[in-house]
Amino acid sequence: MSKFLAYITVVFLINHLSIVMGQESPLSHHDFKRSSWGGNSPCTPCHITRSGSTKIPSSPIWSKRDTVSIYQVYSSTTLNSYPSLPSGKSKQCLACHDETVANANHMVGPPGKSSLHISLRNSHPISFVYDANLAMTDHGLNDPSTTLSGLGGTIEEDLLEDGRMECTSCHDVHNISRQDSFERDNLNDSKGHAGRTFFSLRKSNTGSALCLTCHNI
Repeated sequence: MSKFLAYITVVFLINHLSIVMGQESPLSHHDFKRSSWGGNSPCTPCHITRSGSTKIPSSPIWSKRDTVSIYQVYSSTTLNSYPSLPSGKSKQCLACHDETVANANHMVGPPGKSSLHISLRNSHPISFVYDANLAMTDHGLNDPSTTLSGLGGTIEEDLLEDGRMECTSCHDVHNISRQDSFERDNLNDSKGHAGRTFFSLRKSNTGSALCLTCHNI
């Protein structure tokens, strides 16, 4: 096989796999290929095609800069866990959603919707250890090591990142699950759909099904 033919084959395979693995719903918030700054690609606003990125060392193909914000984390007198500063994939989400790193073209929504800024006090707590001990202490949570997620395994296996609750525990950033539920409001979403705010959930939340995966009420 000539070098040219081998090159064409590799390029085809990479493009094919990227489409299959990262395929998104046309209504996904993270499909930016129609945006003037998106480069006609749903991937390049967040990912690079080279072998690595120095912007976030733990994320080999991540193209955005890490957020350096000091966040105000969630707290409550009824909270039995200890949310830390955002970690893991949550930091990647906040690289856009806190509006401190992303430029104006990358802001993903008006304050109060998908834009969180540096205050996380009004959002679901993230970056905390969710394990059997927490479930036993809290009495309002299911044991993640034994409770099925509805996605093929347990909560621990399918929804947690290194045993921690993160943004991606509930949200499917590539919308592969096609559970792009929405609520009606008077604002336009990033794709210009008036009156809808999309969530890109890991599973349907009809009847609070996603919430009740972890919460035992």
